[in-house]
Amino acid sequence: MTSRLPPLLIAISAATLLSCSASPTHDWNVLLITVDTLRADRLSCYGYERPTSPTLDALADAGVLFEQAIAQRSQTWPSLTSVMTSLYPHQHGVRKNGQQLETSVPTLAGVLREHGYRTAAVLTNMRRAEHPGFEEVLRFKGDERDIEATRAALEQLRDSGESKFFFWLHYIAPHKPYRPPSPFDERFGEPYFGDIDGETATLDQITLDKVDLADEDLARVQDLYDGEIAFVDDQIRQVLEALETHGLAENTLVFVTADHGEELFQRNHYFYHSNSIYDSVLHVPWIVRLPGAEGAGRRIARVVELIDLAPTLLDLLSLPVPETFRGRSHANLVLGGDHTAGDNPAAFSELPWGVLSIRTARWRYVSNPAGAYSRERPYGLVDDARRDGYTIGRRELYERRADPLELVDLLSADAGGDAAEELENRLAVWQSSWYPETETTEIDAETRRELQELGYIQ
Repeated sequence: MTSRLPPLLIAISAATLLSCSASPTHDWNVLLITVDTLRADRLSCYGYERPTSPTLDALADAGVLFEQAIAQRSQTWPSLTSVMTSLYPHQHGVRKNGQQLETSVPTLAGVLREHGYRTAAVLTNMRRAEHPGFEEVLRFKGDERDIEATRAALEQLRDSGESKFFFWLHYIAPHKPYRPPSPFDERFGEPYFGDIDGETATLDQITLDKVDLADEDLARVQDLYDGEIAFVDDQIRQVLEALETHGLAENTLVFVTADHGEELFQRNHYFYHSNSIYDSVLHVPWIVRLPGAEGAGRRIARVVELIDLAPTLLDLLSLPVPETFRGRSHANLVLGGDHTAGDNPAAFSELPWGVLSIRTARWRYVSNPAGAYSRERPYGLVDDARRDGYTIGRRELYERRADPLELVDLLSADAGGDAAEELENRLAVWQSSWYPETETTEIDAETRRELQELGYIQ
């Protein structure tokens, strides 16, 4: 069984793509880099005090940084599918890892291929997905998958020739287990002689046993995560330097973002991402570098969604955007438009068991009307998920200016009622625009084994 959009929407979309005949204003190449499990607030260019990301910092200085980019789901397959389709998970049908996208659904890669781009991807996660629109997909696994992916990326750029290309490169380093290679394993923090490491089994048990870690033990895990970021930043450095070496930088549009972030023990004694719906796992980096020096150093404070990336990219290339795409183009902001004017934008996110969230510049509101508990790892390791699951209230409200970590639920203190009502109404309007819920695929045996290796399922 495959996930499907409504037939009328597919028909409209197909007609849109077939009618696209305009030539782009910019014959730029496109390099899209996505990093698995990368919290925006752990990058120096987003205000982190540690120098985890010199390459991305320099890229932001040379380009445009979106300060408040929000993912639509805290899991890789649904989130990256939203990037490629400009649809929410409930619309494209990939609501959990392992579910496949219907190949007739228009994608960013498909649009670019229709307009003469050579499309290629180098992936270290989501390897078993179909990825419609890509002519070539190279898949890597194992402990050195990111290093191998970089090597493949360098070969792709070296052999790019004269044809325009859309090249997608996905790194996995910050994903659990936190096991950065030397010298990045000791890049941050003081020497540590305790028993806590970044292995999945260790972190699972801490969560299930609700262990209150000592400061130095938690710091060790955080140090390892930061080391993973520094490692992947160095991999990205090599790729961006290759653009310069091969004379491609001045004609290549660069986008960098992440599928989601990581909780890192912020709430519920939890380290990972799939169960959460807060900024810790939904606030992701989004950096754009235009060819030349245009827009250098610009920072955009407006709240945006990852479903906005594809229409923004196509708009910058002056290519038509399929009518199925539900994101908004922010090309005008990238090119210098006023990001403080206009409406009060909101970002919407979802979990597949009925938990929804709306995020504005000031507020986050979470709706969990059924009082659902999470079912993702590590909670599947125990029988009583209601007792041991990831807890989310039926209604939660956070004032982000005073509480950027979203730790103080105003509704639990009988405050913020008017704001919660307004946000709940906006969430209801968003839900009213949903298409009929999509069917989803069963996970095949090979994909199940891959997800087990990554620790997503038992």
